[in-house]
Amino acid sequence: MGLTDEVLFWDAERVARELLSSNHPHLSGITFERLKEERSIKLSLLQPYRPYADGGHFADKKIRFSPAPAQLTFDEMPSERFPLRLISPPGSHVLNTSMGNIPALLKAAGGEPQIVVHPADAARSGLRHGGRSRVVSAHSEIIRKTLISPDAREGVAVALGQWWPKLAPDKKSLNDLTGECLTDLGGGSTFGNATVVFVDEVGSSLKGVVGTTWAPAGQTPEVSHCCKWDKLSTIGGISHDGRVFSHSYAHSICKEQVVAFLEQLAKQLSGKLLVIWDGASIHRAHVVEEYLQSQEGSRITLLNLPPYAPECNPIDWLWA
Repeated sequence: MGLTDEVLFWDAERVARELLSSNHPHLSGITFERLKEERSIKLSLLQPYRPYADGGHFADKKIRFSPAPAQLTFDEMPSERFPLRLISPPGSHVLNTSMGNIPALLKAAGGEPQIVVHPADAARSGLRHGGRSRVVSAHSEIIRKTLISPDAREGVAVALGQWWPKLAPDKKSLNDLTGECLTDLGGGSTFGNATVVFVDEVGSSLKGVVGTTWAPAGQTPEVSHCCKWDKLSTIGGISHDGRVFSHSYAHSICKEQVVAFLEQLAKQLSGKLLVIWDGASIHRAHVVEEYLQSQEGSRITLLNLPPYAPECNPIDWLWA
């Protein structure tokens, strides 16, 4: 790239020595040799270290971001059908899923996932404190124990902590409620906890196959065959956890059968679905796209395999 600045070619030791050569008081007494020997050294901070005990460095003593983050407009706004916003801050005991299997913490956190709703919102929806309620989004629904408290702002439902799905009464997580868009600031995925299903079609027939073989001259071998044209076609899928789903027909698989199979997957499997298959024309049919735009089909995301790569699809190993 034509870059020649010396600093770009420093090794790790040179970078560390340059950083530690600062005259900043917090690095006082910390050298590369000492750090290498002791592995970790505390910064030389004033004791007690309370830099904001008297407020910030601005004239009004407030603490500010500089520059302040821009306010983004929500892509989805509250509506008559979905009047509440849902947030999921860390809980007082279950901060994240790495703590989701510690019995003492789970007991202290209430034993199951909970959602907090403002009394006014609860009254409008007929919710009962301590009861279980359906939490519905445009993508799916879950069941949660409901706490009614002014700790939640009106118009906002608060899901406390990140719980393992197996601990919920319906075995679902908060991710079941989210869409497939990217996050507004980081551009990360909001898609999670999906069931992955590999899908493909296969056909078999009782029609005889003409072949060639060796035989004595003048003695053509003959094999008796019923010569029926019966045919069986199957569209099937295998999930990432080994469950198998299939539909069989006495004719070729067409776009209508593809939609019927997707509908069956949506009925049998809860939450989001990631269907991985090849780029066959029946998979790209207009009726398939229409189904994916429906409320039920919106839970399904499609991913195409590379062309001529049956070895990438586990269901083909089952057909073999």
